[in-house]
Amino acid sequence: MTETTSDPALEVDPSDDAGALAQSRFQFQVELATARCVRMLVDDDIVSVVFEWHEDYVVQYRTALSKLVSVKHLESSQPRWTVSSLCSDGGLKHLFERWQRVEGRCTSRLQTNAGLRTGASGTPRHLRRGLGGSDQKLGGGARSEIRC
Repeated sequence: MTETTSDPALEVDPSDDAGALAQSRFQFQVELATARCVRMLVDDDIVSVVFEWHEDYVVQYRTALSKLVSVKHLESSQPRWTVSSLCSDGGLKHLFERWQRVEGRCTSRLQTNAGLRTGASGTPRHLRRGLGGSDQKLGGGARSEIRC
């Protein structure tokens, strides 16, 4: 039997828990990328999933262009994406720059856990419709995808 000793590093609560919060944001990214990996078991067209290369992950296909995928987590306390915030904080500009870097020889997709704002024309939902994409339910929450 192992003897346990008192350890202040584990007994005293930390002053903050920023690490757990940061990790929870990455959990969404890991779930989406893992789902792609699992699809490899039934989809012979997927050759590989490469993590953290150009974007959050890249899906390589046998018969289609590779796909750069950017995953953006939005806290429930934050407002849903606007067109401006999608381009800056939401990563569309960065995704476009990466697409240009490979000279357009791939496709790209932005995935987010947050729904897109609706309303008058010029909203993110209209942008998504124009570029292609969808709103889906994932684990009890909404997920939006924009294909670029």
